Amino acid sequence: SYYFNMGDEQSIEKALNYAQKAIDKYPKSEGGLNSLALIESINAKSCQVTMESIYPAAQKIVGQIEFKNISKIYARLYDVNKLNDELRIDHDSILKYGRQIRAFEIKLRIHNDHQQHTEEFETDSLKTGKYLLLSFVSDLPTSNCITLFFTSPGKKTRFMYERSPFK
Repeated sequence: SYYFNMGDEQSIEKALNYAQKAIDKYPKSEGGLNSLALIESINAKSCQVTMESIYPAAQKIVGQIEFKNISKIYARLYDVNKLNDELRIDHDSILKYGRQIRAFEIKLRIHNDHQQHTEEFETDSLKTGKYLLLSFVSDLPTSNCITLFFTSPGKKTRFMYERSPFK
């Protein structure tokens, strides 16, 4: 835990090594179980997608991804102009009322350092309307992240709307 809290790559590797030694030597002890929890925490995958709520219709759509221990995100872009504002935004509503218009992969730089990183991504511009980006990591079964945004003929605003970040 001491080395993990230092935060640099070498210290984290030391923490992993010491934790694995504790598990190997004392697997059922409190220290062994704490070491297992530490290893799981260090190796945990996480991802959060953040986007503006409104984009100008003629400009590329740019978003930001915060991630740890992943190298690729899959994304599907849906036209949800038929999605009523009173409806709950969930996977079933998206499939029922939305129309998938684009699917793509977002490849992230591989760091292998067990640290949180941030990168931007972009996709082509869209017509004026209401859209939803469904993003997920293939090997995380509960990784769906739903982000609703709009395009308009006006200028970009700074208001953010985000739902269901990866856990």
